[in-house]
Amino acid sequence: MKKKMLFVLISLVLVFVTVAACAQPAAPAPTPEPPAQETPSEEAPQEEAPPEIPAEPDLLRVAITPQMIAAPFFMEERLGFFAEEGIILETTSFPAMAPAIAALASGDLDISFMGPGVHPLAARGDVEIFMHSHSGIGDFFFVNSESGMTTIEDLLESGAPIGVPRGSTADMLLTLVLRTQGFDPNDFNIVNMDVAGVVSGMAAGAIHAAAIWEPNLTEIKLAVGPENIIILGDAADYTDYVAFTASYGATPAFVAENEDLIIRFIRAFRRHMDYMIANPVAAIDATMEHTEGSREAHEAQQRFVIFFTADEILQHFQDGTALAMYDSLISVMYEVGATEYFAPASEWVNTELLIRALS
Repeated sequence: MKKKMLFVLISLVLVFVTVAACAQPAAPAPTPEPPAQETPSEEAPQEEAPPEIPAEPDLLRVAITPQMIAAPFFMEERLGFFAEEGIILETTSFPAMAPAIAALASGDLDISFMGPGVHPLAARGDVEIFMHSHSGIGDFFFVNSESGMTTIEDLLESGAPIGVPRGSTADMLLTLVLRTQGFDPNDFNIVNMDVAGVVSGMAAGAIHAAAIWEPNLTEIKLAVGPENIIILGDAADYTDYVAFTASYGATPAFVAENEDLIIRFIRAFRRHMDYMIANPVAAIDATMEHTEGSREAHEAQQRFVIFFTADEILQHFQDGTALAMYDSLISVMYEVGATEYFAPASEWVNTELLIRALS
């Protein structure tokens, strides 16, 4: 029953967006005008001018993740696209983004990367999303066969702990896999662990099953041997129902007070992203210079991430595709119990700024 509710809910979201995008109302027929009196002619409304580059650059404090998906910031030293937009970056890396969102609220940071798992904080009203980062299919539920367990049934019968960061997309994936396979997640020994705890626990043999995302899975494979990892479910199995979407956002107050600055940030970031898409090896090289992860892990993440060019993401924000992606994410997270917060994406995604920045 849960599975049917989930699929119906997402289908309704996608149908709604499609209809809204395609079924525009016809324009009303013109009505006769009375004879015009001689009055000064009205000027046609002017489009908003793009923001000017300030004489003194603006400092922008940005929370990022220490992974390949943050390569647009790692490449700034060489490319200088943010500097060309009059922005000096001050970046802080977070292994998990919930503390970064708290830092936005306290005023210690201005903008934060948002992995899929923290989007409920936007639905709650803490953050206003203004730019899509990427979508991914790199979440996995797996077991180490060296434990003697190879199936979901083995995990159920043994009561073995399954490590997962609660409230993350890995947690959502774990619930989806169990429910669609006919299991009740409450019957399993699911343990809340941070990302570092999952990686170190699997490497040390303290736990034998987990749900996590790349590049962390590759780090685990390097520690225990890739031949010992059995995948029990992955995000690619559910792309028809949910978009594992990541973003950038800020507090609603910061967005309202800094529209021109955010537009310049979007323009610079998307130039970096286009360069990264065209030069994937350069993106890995820059990531290696700024992070501690292995090259194999960053390359693995690159294979499971879907990046969009500036032209593609502009089209998605204009035609409703982006809002449908966000609606699918929050709907599924709410349906499977990964969050208690739900609101339509149109209430917490600002599409206007990206459209202005890239048009």
